[in-house]
Amino acid sequence: MPVNGLVHHLGWPQPMISKHLSVLKEVGLVAMRQKGRQRLYSLNGQRLKTIHDWAKMFEKFWTHQLDRIKERAERKARERMEKTEKKEIFMSRTTTASPSTSTSVNSEQISSLKIQKEIFIEAPIDIAFECVLAQLGPESEMPDGKPFPFKIEAWPGGRWFRDLGNNTGHLWATCRSSNHPRSSNCTAR
Repeated sequence: MPVNGLVHHLGWPQPMISKHLSVLKEVGLVAMRQKGRQRLYSLNGQRLKTIHDWAKMFEKFWTHQLDRIKERAERKARERMEKTEKKEIFMSRTTTASPSTSTSVNSEQISSLKIQKEIFIEAPIDIAFECVLAQLGPESEMPDGKPFPFKIEAWPGGRWFRDLGNNTGHLWATCRSSNHPRSSNCTAR
């Protein structure tokens, strides 16, 4: 594909496309051939397979993490709904109202949290966010159930890291922003 085709397709400025292509060419992910005055670029499938295979190693881990977040959030949402229902029953038994007065209890709306893998969590957003932080933090585990705890500081400047004790560990990301309970934006290190 020629550079102009990429510019049109991606909507990026031509110098940005050219810079990215030169880096990708340097590491062998794309090949370039000259056709007259035009440079045509193509993907190097074998080199991309190496990257794909490397990323695939983590797929099982992230699938497991997302499944646990979903389970935890939906369980907490059910527990909250059960508590709300018990309160409603209790209130209906203890509240006396004249026929012209109505008594209502606000019920929470269940919403879904959409994640790139397209899992849907049927729980209020605050519960889902809390469960994401727990699963990506102290309750993280490997697919085989072995604990793999992290610490996450969900505020701007906070860290997401694996604490191995004795002042050692691995810094994975730094939190750039937090819109609790909607999102937390972290930059990987």
